[in-house]
Amino acid sequence: MIQSGKCLYEKNELEVKKKNEPVIRNFFAKLLHAFLLQHFSSKVLCEFYKQHENVEAAPSNNAKQIILHLWDENQITSSTYVNYLLKSIELLCMDHSIPMYKLLNDFLISAMVSKAKITQINNSLLCFLMKENAFRKQLLHSVCSMSSSLCPDAICAVISETEYQNCNECRFLIKQCNGNNSDDCIVGIEFFAYLSMALPVMFCSTPFSKYQIFTHEQKIKDLLWDNEEISYKNGELYINGKIHGVQTSIDEEGIRNQLHELGLCEPDQLRGTMITKDYICPRRKRVILRRKEIYDAPFSVVSVFDIVQPRNIGRYDAIVQDDQDVSFWNNLEKKQNELLREFKKTSNFIFDKSMQVIIINDSIIISGVQAKILSSILKSYINNKREVFEWRDLAANDEFICDPYSTGLSTRLNRLIAALKKNSCGCIIDKITRGKYKLTLNGNISYFER
Repeated sequence: MIQSGKCLYEKNELEVKKKNEPVIRNFFAKLLHAFLLQHFSSKVLCEFYKQHENVEAAPSNNAKQIILHLWDENQITSSTYVNYLLKSIELLCMDHSIPMYKLLNDFLISAMVSKAKITQINNSLLCFLMKENAFRKQLLHSVCSMSSSLCPDAICAVISETEYQNCNECRFLIKQCNGNNSDDCIVGIEFFAYLSMALPVMFCSTPFSKYQIFTHEQKIKDLLWDNEEISYKNGELYINGKIHGVQTSIDEEGIRNQLHELGLCEPDQLRGTMITKDYICPRRKRVILRRKEIYDAPFSVVSVFDIVQPRNIGRYDAIVQDDQDVSFWNNLEKKQNELLREFKKTSNFIFDKSMQVIIINDSIIISGVQAKILSSILKSYINNKREVFEWRDLAANDEFICDPYSTGLSTRLNRLIAALKKNSCGCIIDKITRGKYKLTLNGNISYFER
């Protein structure tokens, strides 16, 4: 039996800091991972993390270690990797026809429950405070502090607070990229807004009413995934030949004053592109550039609103004793352990010489010349621990060649590679350079011939 799955390289939690990369505390990263646990099977997630282990700024290049890292709230994760994870999650949701944004918003409201951590607070006093809108107003103001704690390298500031007749508004500025970092480190401001909306749930109250985004620090080119043609003519933004925006200055006095106090930007840098027509991504089938919002800005600005209304939440001590939040995370922890067990499963490879097929876990997956090729590769690994092989080695084997003038070997090898990836067989073959390939084992495997 072949043992595999050992982490070849595991990053120290401080390595990200040493590289001076922006980081996000794992409270946020864990919520993203927990969202996946709630909506996808262990088998799907096992394959998902294996496909995304060797990426820039990942906490490890081993999928299992990444999962363990994301589950640990005491760790930190590179903003670049969190941003990459967000994009990958949306693609996964698209493949399974899951409305990511709606479900993620609902999930965060459910997950932001931490009543057990504040049981020391006087129950009757807290019950009284939560009925008072003054407390919610102060809570609204604290959204800025929450954003700073989640993304410690970001600059977060309150620009303005406004009281309307039936509503309170608090406007925040968040700057994630300090000029020395890649734009990949910028996490979409929508997710900060989602977390902000759910903040009152931690205190057993209803979420805030709504949010409104004014400027985005994210770049338009990073939000377009399908190589759309972007150009500017006379200050107007064209996407695939159609006008979608116009370059503009950010003239709001409150923003300028706050930036001057923080010493962040010069006046001539306060520019961005205001979208004049919604742009719907044909791949994601949702609006990704919203009308009247400014992108390519040097910072993000978002307002969170709370409607003033009578609230009666009952006795707080009764809510604290409710173990709904405990069962919520206990269920997710069970799914986390189930996912980790996926990495310990053994894939059994049986090469049937008479039928010329390879049977994997009682199912015929590979047949014909492809089965012979895989058998040869696995035996070479078992006998010589050889992971890398070359195309010319296979071409020299007469068993793989039916016609010396038209070998079709490349086609058969490509079909083998595709079949292994499609069926999650316990191993994959990757092309590492011209004519060279590498066998990677995703867990334990056994190999027999009959």
